Amino acid sequence: MKPVLKSLDCAEIVQNLAAYRPPEPDNFMLYLALSVGADDGDAADLFYLSVCTPKWLSAHHRGTLFAKAWLIVECYDFQEIKQAIQKLLNSINGDNWHEIAGKLNRYTDWEFEDYRP
Repeated sequence: MKPVLKSLDCAEIVQNLAAYRPPEPDNFMLYLALSVGADDGDAADLFYLSVCTPKWLSAHHRGTLFAKAWLIVECYDFQEIKQAIQKLLNSINGDNWHEIAGKLNRYTDWEFEDYRP
């Protein structure tokens, strides 16, 4: 079983992310919501990822920073960001959805992280 990117959204961006251009492509941060599901179905869970540049990071965080759920890019390039996410998804597999989601959660914030029924 493999994970599949069903959609990629950003609450701050009302237009299509592929068409979006930040005012400063080398100085931005976006909080992305990745809708990811198994390759054998339509269902999906949300995984969150902050994408920023070193310039933005330097201006907003001093000292030490834990970096789970962050993707650092040189400048805004939607295709490069999407390809990086796709490369991550391609590197993950599992026998069931819970195993896949747990592996993806190492790099993102899963909506069901720490959930106990």
